[in-house]
Amino acid sequence: MKISLLLITKEVDMRNKLLILIAIFIPALSFGDWEIEVPYSDSSGKSACIGVDSNNNPHILYFVDDDHFYHIYKSGSVWYGPYPIEVVNYFTYCRMVDLAMVRDTAHALISMEYTATGDYLLWAKHLGGGVWSTQQIPNTLVSSNSGGYINVAITPGIDSSLFHIIYVYYNYGSPILYYRNVSAGWQNDIAIDANDDPHICFVYSDEGVKYRKKSGDVWESVELVSNTTDPTFTSIAVDGSNYPHVAYDKDDFGAVCYRFKDLGGWQPEENIGTGGGWNTYGSSIVIAAGEKFVAYYGSGDLKFAMRTTTDWISEDVDTVGDVGTYASLVIDGEGYAHIAYRDATNDRLKYARSIEPVVGIKEVEQISNINARVSLLQVHPNPFRKLTTISFGIEHSAKSIELKIYDISGRLVRNLNCTMPHAPCTMQIIWDGTDEAHRPLPSGVYFLRSVVSRAGGTGEYIAQEKLLFLR
Repeated sequence: MKISLLLITKEVDMRNKLLILIAIFIPALSFGDWEIEVPYSDSSGKSACIGVDSNNNPHILYFVDDDHFYHIYKSGSVWYGPYPIEVVNYFTYCRMVDLAMVRDTAHALISMEYTATGDYLLWAKHLGGGVWSTQQIPNTLVSSNSGGYINVAITPGIDSSLFHIIYVYYNYGSPILYYRNVSAGWQNDIAIDANDDPHICFVYSDEGVKYRKKSGDVWESVELVSNTTDPTFTSIAVDGSNYPHVAYDKDDFGAVCYRFKDLGGWQPEENIGTGGGWNTYGSSIVIAAGEKFVAYYGSGDLKFAMRTTTDWISEDVDTVGDVGTYASLVIDGEGYAHIAYRDATNDRLKYARSIEPVVGIKEVEQISNINARVSLLQVHPNPFRKLTTISFGIEHSAKSIELKIYDISGRLVRNLNCTMPHAPCTMQIIWDGTDEAHRPLPSGVYFLRSVVSRAGGTGEYIAQEKLLFLR
């Protein structure tokens, strides 16, 4: 796991104290508890998709069979809606609606099927107050008697004014209609990189999970991610280096898996957890602060997973009934995870939010009226097998902080220095037992050395701790 430390200071008029916000973009071993809600009881939760606005409020779209596509959102502690967007004419388990948030405005791509005029794509925009405008997308109309259904995915472009759309009219194994020259298949997903180029993943009949990227005006060759038989869902995210990360089901729903591509090509497949079943559409992958997270449906439960350096850590979010299908995940600007999903037992939409940030943000008060020195507060757990948390206090203004880890021979194996100035505060860093190249280190004794240079060049303070790493 890559360790990335960001220090943010903010003055707050709160009992005349200075709050130091220390954002350590590394999840802990456990994600903590989750708040679980049923936003609206008369809801199916099918095709649930979620986004957040600039105030980190969740917006959810879903549909109810032979009823409507709906929009709900939460502000403070109150849910608003459901607001109808358009009539649903057909019962299906396909991804019939997808959501894109741009400048606090919800936009929707909707699969309109078995209407009087045929099947087509509908564009919708929230005008505020629960009012939506809709418009048929040109050149997407096909006959309603073809026996298929349309699967959709939408994402905003870099400048937030251009949307990228991928869809397929799926006729029992034969993709027959594409948009924007995208060659794709059933249950697709799309992500946009820093160059505003789209990356797509899709399931193509019984040929497995595939990937394709557009560079400028040219679509590159289709690449095989997994030759698993009979998959039905896939999800994609792009990292800061413009490389794709894909989550998908495998071997007739026996597992949820993950692969990523880097300069060396597609890396070996990794198992996230036990998969779901037919028509569950259960995985949603997100990259936040360089870390990878997946929400998915597994064995009747909603699960949440994080990727470490060597494997995936997964935990249950909701286990009451048959829950977790149509899982849709987003992580807001403060590091909290939001998941929209279906409760199949009660045929309703559910929503979960992590009580603590999964991209950990710590808030601590200024330390004052104590001796000027460095205090190494705690290394826990110690011994440790995967991750350990290093907690220490800076009891004076510091020019720089050195945090170095040495093996028993005295060789430097990891440098966690932070060279920016710091006011008095406490800090936490999580180490995952890897070296500077993020390669796993062997079991053994290691030494943590902390050196803090005082502001103004008035001396250094040193603390040291022994660490026992067990694999």
